[in-house]
Amino acid sequence: MATQCLLDNLETGELPDDAPAVYGCDGCSRLAKSSKRSPCGHSIFIFKSLLYNKVTREVCRACGIALGIGTFIIGLRYRNSCHFEPAIPIFLMVFGSVLALQTVFRTILLCRPKIKVVEGEAEGLDPLAMLIKIQTLFLVLWILAGSVWIYSAKGIVQFWQLEISNYCNVTVFWTSFGVVTSAYCSVFLVIIYFVLTYTVLKLNTDQKLRTASVSSIDSDESNSSDLTPVEFIVPKKV
Repeated sequence: MATQCLLDNLETGELPDDAPAVYGCDGCSRLAKSSKRSPCGHSIFIFKSLLYNKVTREVCRACGIALGIGTFIIGLRYRNSCHFEPAIPIFLMVFGSVLALQTVFRTILLCRPKIKVVEGEAEGLDPLAMLIKIQTLFLVLWILAGSVWIYSAKGIVQFWQLEISNYCNVTVFWTSFGVVTSAYCSVFLVIIYFVLTYTVLKLNTDQKLRTASVSSIDSDESNSSDLTPVEFIVPKKV
């Protein structure tokens, strides 16, 4: 089991209590144990297995640092270059700083040694993990607020005449537009993933149940055909 991916056990749903987290973290192992033969649980398990993969973590960390620093620099450099909606450069600066800071906190959380909790004792709150969750919630709300500023300005702003009140720097506007749109696209893709994987796993499970039911019926019929017929002798009336 130590050298085998936990995904191999999804079909059977049989995982021992001491199964190690060989595909990401202990949370994935616990999730696999608690979601036996559940299409929804299997979809979440596969998604978390991919998300907590080492390569995926490194790519997300690099993208988070690059995107955070890049958006912060653009917003800071052109902070006075969007007359129509001055909140757009501020949106980029706040988004970039919080995202970069959150990526740093996540890196610290992954690199520091884990504290073992004695069985029977309540696990205390981790201040750093709580701070990361607060930052995530803030980013979600901040993107929702930014989408109002950016999408409402689209089609009204112009990028050439500085003297007109509806001017906005082209780099600032399209960078913020790309950030918000990418966030919505990511959520949309995740929803599509869960719908597709749930549908496929559900159909696969139903097919296996039907196959098992047909096999059981055929087995019962074959067993009944093998029975030796019993002859009953009816006594004649005298």
